[in-house]
Amino acid sequence: MNCEEAKINLHHFLDNELDSKTKKEVEAHLHSCESCYKEFMKLRKFFDRLKILPYAVDPPQDIIESLSKELLDRSASEAKKVTPEQSPNVKIKKGKITQEKKLKAERSAVRKSAVSRTILGYGLLKPYPTSKFEWKEIVIIPIILILFAVFYLYYDFQKYNSPWDIQCLDGYAIINGTISPSGKLEQGETLSADKTSHISLHIPYVGRMELSPGSSVELEKAKEGDNTVKVNYGFVKVISTVLMPSIKIALSSSIVLDKAGTFSISVDNNRNANVTVESGFIEINHKDISTFVKEGFTCSINDNYRPGTPVRTNAPDTLKREIGKFDYFKGGRESVEKIISLAKDSDMPTLLSMIPFASRQQREMLFQAVVNYFPPPLGVTRLGIVDGDKDMLYKWWEDIEWQI
Repeated sequence: MNCEEAKINLHHFLDNELDSKTKKEVEAHLHSCESCYKEFMKLRKFFDRLKILPYAVDPPQDIIESLSKELLDRSASEAKKVTPEQSPNVKIKKGKITQEKKLKAERSAVRKSAVSRTILGYGLLKPYPTSKFEWKEIVIIPIILILFAVFYLYYDFQKYNSPWDIQCLDGYAIINGTISPSGKLEQGETLSADKTSHISLHIPYVGRMELSPGSSVELEKAKEGDNTVKVNYGFVKVISTVLMPSIKIALSSSIVLDKAGTFSISVDNNRNANVTVESGFIEINHKDISTFVKEGFTCSINDNYRPGTPVRTNAPDTLKREIGKFDYFKGGRESVEKIISLAKDSDMPTLLSMIPFASRQQREMLFQAVVNYFPPPLGVTRLGIVDGDKDMLYKWWEDIEWQI
């Protein structure tokens, strides 16, 4: 498959509408062609942004007032042209409405009377006459709803992909405290590797997860498009073999979303974690905070606290320590100044990630430091960044991410 054919199929590939053969051809081409892969990632990020847009937009107040005035003027004009005295049809309609109201009242009285007589024991009464058409509607609608519910449940059930295959590279696998005889991990089960075991866990339609000795994970959900694995402790590595993986890694207080690539997570006995991205990028969600970590960066996640600021894996220790002070020890302006002085062009994603948690004065400093290396793209303003606009921050981060 050439570049032109791959680009034609990108939209259908993202919507998962290609047949298996074409899908494999597109994936193979994207793995081998850097230009088309970049085009794919841009398109994917664009659709990710569309998902979080509001479903409705409030029109400006002046337009609402203008339309309201126009409608009122038209209503007044039409009322002058046609009045009840000029249109005999109005009297007929009013009479018809009055008759319908009387008929409904009589029917209601009959129903109440029938219910009363039944309760008092005067005998069973025949139900109020209903047309065959109404009875058909009453019967057919529930049947349609039941069939729809059955079809949905069947479709949803088909997406569950448990059990997952286990391969022991060294030692043996322990499931729920017992050595596994089957080599399979079911949803709801816990998989552990002892101090001498190295285990590979196959994740359907995603790739695999490798457990180092002394690690433990729980398969919370095994469902195509919605897989969730909780890391209890130890060191695990996730290797995605598809371009649109669907797996969430649950930590004690955060969720890691795989955005295609390879990353590792270590969790200590205090449930503090560290995430390192080797290729691609990931998104870490904590309450309403989203942190993006690109390849070559690492991020600490302390239990019950927001994710730390992503920093280059090969950054100087002095820079890493100062970022730790900013994140967890209220380093303030002094830490911000020192971080800026130590930062290189490749550290600008770090400075952008600090902005939401900095004071307004510190945001001004960070903005100017990033501008010195990467001017903001169209639509990103100084005021917006200083105000902490999330969309502008992400757009600028995305623009820089492609350049370093």
